[in-house]
Amino acid sequence: MSETYALFSGGHDSLVSTHKAIESGTADKVLHINTGIGIRQTREFVETVCERRGWPLETIASDHDYEKIVLENQFPGPAVHIIMYSKLKERALRKVARRHDDKPVFITGVRKHESEARFKNVTPEQEDSSWIWRANIHDFTQSDVESYIDDHGLLRSPVKQ
Repeated sequence: MSETYALFSGGHDSLVSTHKAIESGTADKVLHINTGIGIRQTREFVETVCERRGWPLETIASDHDYEKIVLENQFPGPAVHIIMYSKLKERALRKVARRHDDKPVFITGVRKHESEARFKNVTPEQEDSSWIWRANIHDFTQSDVESYIDDHGLLRSPVKQ
């Protein structure tokens, strides 16, 4: 059986999703993707939470240098969001997936109540060619996320605040 990773970006949605997954035993470890565009305090927050909670953390970096992309092509706008996602996140996930004989499971904090587009597209589980997405808080509202953080005494990201 393949490993299950809780994806922890450092935001509140991924914090709640990761807590639910790790504490219930649904996920084997936490995975943080260092895209090269995040700020140091976010990475430190992820590391601090994992260390304090005793969660096994793996950080994987993007193969692409965002600064180089900007210098060569200017700042990417909304029209190239999917291209940047592919270069900075998806390829890092593919590196992880290649280490497995079967498809790893990535637990994500995506919620259908985040936006109209997500409301139409977010499902509890979705299979891709290389992995399985599992959205364990897909039905949570923003209020549910805030209550969960308070009810479980979770640290809040100073960056998000």
